[in-house]
Amino acid sequence: HRVTGDIGVTSRSQFEGAAFRFRKQLFGTQGCGYSQLACQTVPTSSRLDFTIGYRFWELGESLSVRERLNSQTAAEAFDITDNFGTRNQFNGTELGFVWQGRRGWWSLDALMRVGIGNVHQTVTIDGSTAITENGATTNHQTGFLAQRTNIGTYDRDEFAIVPELGLTLGYQMTKRVRVTAGYSMIYIGNVVRPGDQVSLDVNPNLLAPELSPFSGALRPEFAFQETDYWIQGLSLGAEFRW
Repeated sequence: HRVTGDIGVTSRSQFEGAAFRFRKQLFGTQGCGYSQLACQTVPTSSRLDFTIGYRFWELGESLSVRERLNSQTAAEAFDITDNFGTRNQFNGTELGFVWQGRRGWWSLDALMRVGIGNVHQTVTIDGSTAITENGATTNHQTGFLAQRTNIGTYDRDEFAIVPELGLTLGYQMTKRVRVTAGYSMIYIGNVVRPGDQVSLDVNPNLLAPELSPFSGALRPEFAFQETDYWIQGLSLGAEFRW
C-alpha cells in the first residue's frame, strides 16, 4: 500500500525516591581564621559525619507511537499504536559521608553517598491495529513495532551500585537569614528505558492481518537492553530562623 497520514510520539518520565538515615559525627573542629574579604578574624568550624540508612528510588517511563494512515490505492484506513513502558525500582543500603565547613558568613556542605542493593527491572510491550475497510473495522492486538513475538511483560532483578555527590554553598546574610545554592548528581549504571527496548527488525509478514500460513523469522524478538542514567539538579534556598 501507498499511504498518507500522521505519526504521533508521546513520552513520559518520572523519578521519585525516599530514604532514611542514621548520622554519626566522626570529628569536628572549631577555631578562628583570618578573612581576606572582611579583613578581620572570623570564626571557623568543620565536621565530618558518617551516615548509614536505607534508600529507595523508582524510575518509570513510557513511549507511545501512534500512526493514523489512509491508503491511496484502496478504501482503507489504519490506526496503529505501539506502547513501550519501563520501570526500575531500587532498594538497598546506603553508606556515606557528609562534611560541613564554616568560615565567617560562608559555609560549604559536601556529601558523598553510595547505595548498594537490587534494582527490579520491568518492561511492558503492547500494541493494537484497527483496520477500517468500506466502513467496517477490524481490530488486532498487535501494532507495527509491537508484535506477538515481543508483546508481553518481562521482569528481572539486577545488582546495582548507585553513587551520589552533592555540594551546597551557603551565605549568612543576617543573623536570621541564610541563603544557599547547591548541585547534586546521582548515577545509576543499569536501568531499562523504553526507547532501548524498541527493535526495528520487523518481519513484514507479522503485520496485521498476519500472513497465513506464516513464513519467515519471528522478529522482532525481545531482549533486555540496559543503559546508564544520570540525574543532575541545581537548588536554591533561603533559611529564616527566629
